[in-house]
Amino acid sequence: MVNLEASSTQGSALLFRAGPRNSWLAKVYAKAVKYPHASVSSNDIFDLDLFPGETDFRMFSEFGGVPGLDIASYARGYLYHTIYDDLEHLDLYFVQQLLDTSWSLIEKLCGPEEMLALGDFATPNSVDKFQGDKAIYFDVLGLFTVVYDMRIGIPIHLCLAFVTLLLILLQTSGHNVQQSSHKLQMSLLKFTGLTIWYLIKALLLVVLLLLAVFIPAVLTGLTLKYTLNQSMSWYGKEHCVLMIFLPPMIANFIVWLRFGLYFLAKPGYRIELAHHSVLFFACIVLPPFSILKLGMSYIAGSNLLFGIMAIFVSNPLLKSIIQSIPFAITGVPIFGVMLDTWVAVMGRLGVYAKPDIIIGVVMAFCLFCFGILPWASWLAVASRKVVRLIYISCLVVFLLGLGLCFSRDVYARESPKRVFINHFYDSETQNN
Repeated sequence: MVNLEASSTQGSALLFRAGPRNSWLAKVYAKAVKYPHASVSSNDIFDLDLFPGETDFRMFSEFGGVPGLDIASYARGYLYHTIYDDLEHLDLYFVQQLLDTSWSLIEKLCGPEEMLALGDFATPNSVDKFQGDKAIYFDVLGLFTVVYDMRIGIPIHLCLAFVTLLLILLQTSGHNVQQSSHKLQMSLLKFTGLTIWYLIKALLLVVLLLLAVFIPAVLTGLTLKYTLNQSMSWYGKEHCVLMIFLPPMIANFIVWLRFGLYFLAKPGYRIELAHHSVLFFACIVLPPFSILKLGMSYIAGSNLLFGIMAIFVSNPLLKSIIQSIPFAITGVPIFGVMLDTWVAVMGRLGVYAKPDIIIGVVMAFCLFCFGILPWASWLAVASRKVVRLIYISCLVVFLLGLGLCFSRDVYARESPKRVFINHFYDSETQNN
């Protein structure tokens, strides 16, 4: 089954769910669609019931066991199920792209056996075994789709985590020997203790950075709602969301990063501790994500792959650039999908759902996982002049974002909000 969902009337058609037993479906999509837009991370979010919405696909997939693909638009979904959800607001590019995607898929699914490589699993037993696989799939800048089976991905991910942790320990052991008294051979107990302490410091730094991002996100949401009385003033303007929520998080991230490194590492080792903390965080996340068969584990895997290359680079700026490559290729598109989807959904939840706090937490998650973390090595040792410039820029952007929010009509026609009216009827007195 190919389910065409439309939560908006513009943008690109996203393959956000495939299954159950989606390995062969994802491979068909990779072969068929010329300009793909796919994300297995969205598949995980729906499987874990983290998204406040559902499609017709679930009835066929979960209850009927019918394999299929769930494809939908998501950009600017403010008009979804409103009186403005009509042909006048329909983007013809979206219609064409959805038609091309669905036609290519149906053509492949109904094509000759060699197109699906059915010769490799022609017997009923082999069909069940093949369909039982889960795949990791994602597009690379809309040029092609990367697909590989989870059964292959798990050992690859575990090997990446092991190699990365080994390289971190090797670098750490060299520093421990250099710091030993009189540079004599260290006892095994002391060496083990110093290594464990180093990993604890890396973990402490990660926890500190997590708090540095999520605390200002929640505080910004609380300030908008209760102090400024401007709840959802950013609704309908994705750039206002970025301008209001990201600057405080970025500025606080830099402050806590440099503060933490000041106490946790000597000046000559702060770059490596910052870089090792990022890699150690990925090493912690990757094995359980892979074992639980979460497709989004590829994000941590790609982070480790480029992080291993960055280990051998001494320049902090170049180290951060190399580390940020997988985030730019795979993370930024996910950031865009999360932004477009969640901002529009906030207008359908009602005020009791605390939308300002929810969108702040979502932006904090995206910034930490897909944005600022690779730049920790450079920000750790950036000059005070550069840091001051970043602080000033964050302040200016934040104030400009607040000004744009306060000066616009939050009930604009292009981004209507839902109004929930509760009608109570007293059956005893028969009064409304």
